[in-house]
Formats: sequence, structure tokens, C-alpha cells
Amino acid sequence: MIAVRLAAEETSVNLTGYEHNAVTCIGMKTDIPVILDEAIVKRHPDFFWLGGGEVDLKLGIRTSEFINFVKPFIGRKAENIKLPSANEQSINEIQRWGVPKKPTGDREPSNEDWLDDERNH
Repeated sequence: MIAVRLAAEETSVNLTGYEHNAVTCIGMKTDIPVILDEAIVKRHPDFFWLGGGEVDLKLGIRTSEFINFVKPFIGRKAENIKLPSANEQSINEIQRWGVPKKPTGDREPSNEDWLDDERNH
């Protein structure tokens, strides 16, 4: 069984060269071992998606080709480790950035504000 945890964003960028939500094991700055969950190996069809190096870019690849190219360790995710959900991770990042929970009195105009202005003229 393999136990993993997410790296801090700064550490991830320094090691991989990719920003948050854009990390891929293809073309990383450092030679980091890649772990592929055995559930992906067992999937049919022989295909999965992974990060493509940009936030909005994904790479689809045959699992067998990925294994031949990347030579990952194949293992099973530890069941006793609870990684934060995407929502929890986002909340943690927002708190780290110091974003207030409630908007301040000096809020920026939204698209609805512009529409209201046009309707009133």
C-alpha cells in the first residue's frame, strides 16, 4: 500500500515547474517518481486523462502507452489517508490569501450592475 499527500503549492511548483491544477508528470523540472493507481491500470478501455501542463488542458492517453513511457510505480491508494476534497483545498487557499468571508462595502461592480445602469438610462 502506498501512502501519499499533496505537496504545498510552492514546493510543487519548484519541483514540477507547473502551477496549481496544471501539474503533469510529462516534462517535470525534476525526476519525481510517478505513482499510478492500480484501479486505473485495471480500467477498460485502456485509456485515462491526466493533466496537460496548463490549467485548462488535459492529456488523454492509453494506459499501456503511459506505463511504457513514464514507467510509474503501480500501487493502491492508502485507504486510511483522507486527502482534502477540492472544495476543502479551495477554502484553505482562499483563507491563506486573506480573502474576507463577507464582501466589504467597497465592492466591485458586477455585470448585473452594468445591466441595471443601462436599464435606468
